[in-house]
Amino acid sequence: MLPPPRRRRKPLRLIQVPLPDFHPDWLELDRELPQGHLARRIRSLVEQIDLVGLFNSFTGVGSPAHPPDLLLQFVLFELQRKRLSPAVWFGDSRESLPARWLLRGLRPARCVLYRFRQHLPLELVDSLNMQILRWAQDEGHTPAANGALDGTFHAAAGSRHQLLNSQALERRCEQLDAVLSLEGGVGTVTPSGSCESAATPAALSGSSCAGSDRVVLSATMAAHANEPPQPTQASAPAASTRPADEAGAAPAALPGWMARSHQGRQRQRRRYEQARQTLRARLDEHAKKQKRQRQAKRRSVEQVKICPSEPEAVLGKDKMKVFRPLYNTQIVQDLDSPFVLGYGVYASVTDAGLLPPMLQRSVELTGRGLDELLTDGIYARLLDVRDCRERGIRLYAPLAVSNAPELAKSKNKGSNQEGAIGKEQFVWLAAEHTYRCPQGHLLQRERCCAEGRRDGEQVMVEQFRCAAEHCRTCPLASRCTKRPDKGRTVKRMQGQELLDEVAERMATPEGKQRYKKRSQTVELCHADFRAHRGLDRFRSFGLRAGQSLIGLLVLAHNGLALLDARDAKKLSNQESPGPP
Repeated sequence: MLPPPRRRRKPLRLIQVPLPDFHPDWLELDRELPQGHLARRIRSLVEQIDLVGLFNSFTGVGSPAHPPDLLLQFVLFELQRKRLSPAVWFGDSRESLPARWLLRGLRPARCVLYRFRQHLPLELVDSLNMQILRWAQDEGHTPAANGALDGTFHAAAGSRHQLLNSQALERRCEQLDAVLSLEGGVGTVTPSGSCESAATPAALSGSSCAGSDRVVLSATMAAHANEPPQPTQASAPAASTRPADEAGAAPAALPGWMARSHQGRQRQRRRYEQARQTLRARLDEHAKKQKRQRQAKRRSVEQVKICPSEPEAVLGKDKMKVFRPLYNTQIVQDLDSPFVLGYGVYASVTDAGLLPPMLQRSVELTGRGLDELLTDGIYARLLDVRDCRERGIRLYAPLAVSNAPELAKSKNKGSNQEGAIGKEQFVWLAAEHTYRCPQGHLLQRERCCAEGRRDGEQVMVEQFRCAAEHCRTCPLASRCTKRPDKGRTVKRMQGQELLDEVAERMATPEGKQRYKKRSQTVELCHADFRAHRGLDRFRSFGLRAGQSLIGLLVLAHNGLALLDARDAKKLSNQESPGPP
């Protein structure tokens, strides 16, 4: 049998703009908009970018689409004005003169603006940013060789007041399954997103789905919510006792957190299933961590929670010390120009382990690797420093000096005025492959083992111990170790010389002066996004939506920086003409 013929995709069809170039209303708008306005610069930028990929994404069946180039201009203009929500874009498209000028009289509906935001995946935004950065390098505005990396936390769109632990999440899933099965045989949602026609017998109280009335549903909801059932009239008409009407209205006994429509409850159940899978993975990771914790510091399983509307987000404290769902925004800022060389959004409560993926992101956008990188100390783990060495990157990062782990800090300040003797006071002897303590005694290599790090990575650690007879008679024993009878121990990672090299580089006057540029570049970029672009929190749900938003902010930032660099170069050429 021959395969069915492939359906040919229809060519791209666009809505005709109401105000073409010759229209009197357009000419009047153009006269009212000042020269050098931000809207004019945004349009000039978008007209130079290759938008073939954006137009191809709208090719296919369906009704005529709004011109994607005009919508992109409008969205970039709104983002530059601290307006991140499509609901606000909708009002500006009808009230703002620059917005009407950019849209050429189009009045897109609110749903059109929401769909366009969802229609900009990270891959498409990356391709647009790639063009800007390649032009900047080709025209000599930046070498894209030196960068500074830093991250910050932004609140996710999910509410911090709706966090659920495993028991509460399972209880809500059971309630949703019971209601969905009563409404039409739609029950438990599988991890793949499909619905199975099965309901919990306990939830349905032994009643059939087809013949259940509102009395059964009220009792079911009350049983799960630990509330007394609501009184109902037994003599009510059969049409009024259906669990849901023809339009999918919500039954009267539904709890406040449940969606009001049948379609909304189906979407909510799929989100809850995703939250369930994510929470199970976090519980497994939590159980592994608790085995390594002391009994006094262990947390119960009930303390592990998740935001059901934002299951990808991690829970932590934001810049205002508020515990809520968060995303971690990372930026690589150029040291020699205002361009952003890399960006990313991650579901992580710490910056540790994010240096390698950010270096890869920078290579993808700029087409070349960095020669120099300034980071915070949390990025300078041994695995990160080793990755920089393999890439040929000169790393500048302050390394935290660890104090003696064997000596607990005394609550009485007067008893320990001189302080503990830390590892940094032990001299490493590379030839003998051992340490010498401050009293001149050599430590012996005791053992070598693997220690775990984030994401399942491991490093090899060697342990050296001083002989007990030296520690018992040492005058510094009280400041060096709590157990002189066993001897002081010092650990050293295999590859510690890489960290020592970074520490020596940072100790030089050139290194200290060079590291000051980090606070003058990447930290200012984060502050600009937060204060001048209104990025105090994400306005859309999901990690990919957050990544697209950061990509659009970087696109507007880099595009305007490119226009400024071109104008400055043109002005410089006019002021200093060459020889006749």
